[in-house]
Amino acid sequence: MHSVAQYSLGLLLVAAAASNGLIEASNLRQVPRNLQEKGDYFAEMLALVNKERAAKGKPALCMNKKLQAAAQRHSDDMAAKNYMAHDGSDGSKMSDRITDAGYIWDSVSENVAAGQPEVQSVMKEWVASEGHYANMMGDYTMFGCAMSYNANSEFGYYWTQDFATGETEACDSDGAPTPAPTVAEPTPAPTTSAPETPATVIPGTEAPEVPPPTKGGLPTPAPTTPEPVPTPAATTPAPVATPAATTPAPVATPAVTTPAPAVTPAATTAPPTVEIPAKEDCHSNF
Repeated sequence: MHSVAQYSLGLLLVAAAASNGLIEASNLRQVPRNLQEKGDYFAEMLALVNKERAAKGKPALCMNKKLQAAAQRHSDDMAAKNYMAHDGSDGSKMSDRITDAGYIWDSVSENVAAGQPEVQSVMKEWVASEGHYANMMGDYTMFGCAMSYNANSEFGYYWTQDFATGETEACDSDGAPTPAPTVAEPTPAPTTSAPETPATVIPGTEAPEVPPPTKGGLPTPAPTTPEPVPTPAATTPAPVATPAATTPAPVATPAVTTPAPAVTPAATTAPPTVEIPAKEDCHSNF
């Protein structure tokens, strides 16, 4: 991420938490004469953002007062408390400030910076930073920006850009966003493809931030944005051949053998036993 000694940058993609707080602003927005009035710098910054988007075929953004209010709240806080970061001094996250402003959002992102005295200089820094530029090129429809100045702070100027989409929200500037130009392409021959697997929605994560500058020294250099690591394409495993079901060879059932009938021995009839009475002695009576 590009950094200059007297400047500091920060960006944020999506976050969530809770907050609300009052900001002491005794020295805020005591804007030097060389800086444009609010309406001028709002319009100039929006025009420069849309110029960058048009170069990439992106639709123009429109100004939204709720996003502007959220951005102003954060710039005021940074200027009053002499810091540059995405989290507010009251613990608020970027998404909290946008929600607190009444904006019902579908997606949001934020850029912050400090030390640049003019719209042209801060935009030059953001465009040169890959992460901040990606936020400006995001699929958003509405925009809000703010600057706050504190002569007694380390950086003096504190900038915030908020980008968002919201189905129920409307533009507050003249005209609606301009649709991106479309290029007609030949219709390819119909192909049969496997059904697509729905993409997993992954909750958004906070982009790398620049730590707040330390007192009494130079601002901490902004970390370099790592090159994106390509995600390996998902490979479909080769189908595993299902082994053919083998039918076991039939087992021969042994024939049922009928046992030979046992020979029943013929019944033998024993002749009746005849008792022969014993012969008695002959008695004679004389």
